[in-house]
Amino acid sequence: LSYDGTRTDSLSIDISATELQVALQGLSTIRSVHCERTGGSQDYVWKITFLAEFPSVAGQILKVESDTELTDPTSGKPLLHITLSRPGPMPPSYHRIEIEVPKESINDTSFSHELTNLASGVLYKARISSYNALGYSIPRASVPSEVAPPKQKPSQPIDVLLTDESDQSLRVRFSDPESDGGDTIK
Repeated sequence: LSYDGTRTDSLSIDISATELQVALQGLSTIRSVHCERTGGSQDYVWKITFLAEFPSVAGQILKVESDTELTDPTSGKPLLHITLSRPGPMPPSYHRIEIEVPKESINDTSFSHELTNLASGVLYKARISSYNALGYSIPRASVPSEVAPPKQKPSQPIDVLLTDESDQSLRVRFSDPESDGGDTIK
């Protein structure tokens, strides 16, 4: 959880109100908050009351359904970043890959980097950190938080060969296409 440029350590999805209060008050940007937790094991709701520093959203009830960042409407500066996770083990298809991108490969005008050789139809997430001599920044998640390369038509079959089998039949032989488009070839 981050607030106004500072960030807590990773927090458990079922963190108690007291533990959340201690974590938030440990941030240099928050002096005093009161936290309450309601709800069941799959639908916790935390209410955070700022007792000293009041963000520009004071008095509003916010509903968070996915990873989100709350920004100050006057300055556009990020105030609060919330990342939701689900309890339990990670799915078998989950993989974390860290890519160190050489500065020379980043487009200097758009600051972009192309991720290649991804599987179609599989959800991917991206988080970016800056680096200098003092270390790495807190990662910033992409918007939207996840994207799947679309499934597409397969490429053409390879090595198509037509031969005569008899005076009344022909045989067509071919190899699988280079790309299945992310779906099973039938």
